[in-house]
Amino acid sequence: MNQLKKLFYKESKYILLVDQAFISIINFGSILVIAKLASILVFSSFVVVYSYLYFTYIFLTLLLSNPILIFLKKKWSNNEENYLIVIILLNIVFNLLISTILYTFLSYQIEGVSYVSFLFVSLSMTLFEILKKYIFSSNNISIIYAMLSSILLNILFFGFLFIFKNELNLNEILKAYWFSFSLVVLSLLSFFCFKKVFNVNYKNISFAFIIDVAKTHINYSKWLILGGIAFWGYSQGIYIIAKSFNIDDLVIGKVRTIQNLLGIFNILAFTIENYYTPIFSSKVKKNLIAEVIPSLKEYYKENTLRIFILFAAALPIGLYFYNIMYSDKFGNGLIIFIIFYLIQLALIIIKPIAIALKVIEVTKPFFVSHIFAALSLLVFTPFLLNKNNAVSFSLIFVIANIIYFYIIAHSFYLNYKK
Repeated sequence: MNQLKKLFYKESKYILLVDQAFISIINFGSILVIAKLASILVFSSFVVVYSYLYFTYIFLTLLLSNPILIFLKKKWSNNEENYLIVIILLNIVFNLLISTILYTFLSYQIEGVSYVSFLFVSLSMTLFEILKKYIFSSNNISIIYAMLSSILLNILFFGFLFIFKNELNLNEILKAYWFSFSLVVLSLLSFFCFKKVFNVNYKNISFAFIIDVAKTHINYSKWLILGGIAFWGYSQGIYIIAKSFNIDDLVIGKVRTIQNLLGIFNILAFTIENYYTPIFSSKVKKNLIAEVIPSLKEYYKENTLRIFILFAAALPIGLYFYNIMYSDKFGNGLIIFIIFYLIQLALIIIKPIAIALKVIEVTKPFFVSHIFAALSLLVFTPFLLNKNNAVSFSLIFVIANIIYFYIIAHSFYLNYKK
């Protein structure tokens, strides 16, 4: 029995890896495809719109979907379906509120963006994320269905882009997003009902239950959300700032393209988080870092060499891919590529430590690290953006991520000493 259980966990890890590969194709590879197919002006405008969308995505991911990995098993394992329904309802309400506010600002900066498309992209992406986190945490549904939904999402999305590749304007790109995500969300919900793993008892969804879920998520996520907003500022919002500084569309497009090209490592980062967070969480009883240390040691022992081999292989392959696909459009990208390559390596190294802090519910360091990283923009952004070149623009990301890395590592050390 123990051997079968071990084999299941091993297979689950690889299914999660494949699933995250397909999700990363949508999250990062899609932007690379759009960068290739769309004009520089359309792509630059899309980068700004996507930055607004990502604000809602990161806010609601931190508030609603990521805590599912912690609390579904920890608190609501006997009330899974009702818990999910409440999360979905909260997601709809928050999406309407946040998207409406953001669209007001977006409409002044980028003309001709459809409000309905903007709202539907945000709503469908966050709903998909909630359903995926539910599958990862629930014992009622095999995670293979998460992988299948990600495959279907890619087929729909890239199929839509292929059909409209000769007339790829901003609203057609947004339609590709919300159309594909919405269909997959509806497919997953229909599957849950068909398999009768989604049996909701509406009588148990009281106002007190909704408040309990909301309060639990807010108490857990408040520092993560504030930190996430700051993270959005220096990772995505910076493109909105760059647009307001009248930075050349070519510079914005080049930096965003290389950032997404190196975003391939997020496949590994998200897989680590989705796989190890429930495992680490199951070992924690008193919210002490000492309870997670054995799992951390085992993780680094098993994976360090593999990660460095992966990064060593990725350097020449990534540079070759950029030169073949984008150098004719954006020019030489060696220095910017190296900058984002080193950033990704640092983030992968620190990821398990960040998970350990979240599992013991020490979340304030994420706020502190992200807020100081974002505040660094106030000091360095005016100087670096005034140079109006891609290398100076990229250095903003370096400074912000050094600050994040140091504060998370230092916070772990302080909790380890206790």
